[in-house]
Amino acid sequence: MISLRKAREGLLSPLFSSSIRRSLSSNSNEDARDSEVFIHPSAVLGKGVSVGPYCTVGSSVKVGNGCKLFPSSHIFGTTELGESCVLMTGAVVGDELPGYTVIVGNNIIGQC
Repeated sequence: MISLRKAREGLLSPLFSSSIRRSLSSNSNEDARDSEVFIHPSAVLGKGVSVGPYCTVGSSVKVGNGCKLFPSSHIFGTTELGESCVLMTGAVVGDELPGYTVIVGNNIIGQC
């Protein structure tokens, strides 16, 4: 599996950096740089998707309606999450290897 740092560097190339950086701050006193979310512009997010701080969503990712990505969740490669999936804190799904990852709805990925 590729390293998270290497994957983020690929996502944050100069061509895309301005369009994929979104700063989410849950606390007005929190420094916005400490809660960055990286969503590639070609990623598809369904309705009602919740993305926590420090998350990464890659270019070939489809996230279904109502999915929740808890802090530090990362989705890479050609990956599709069905409706109402939950990625717990620190979960990593997908890879740069050939193939397709599909996780159908109502699943919890990671440690509860």
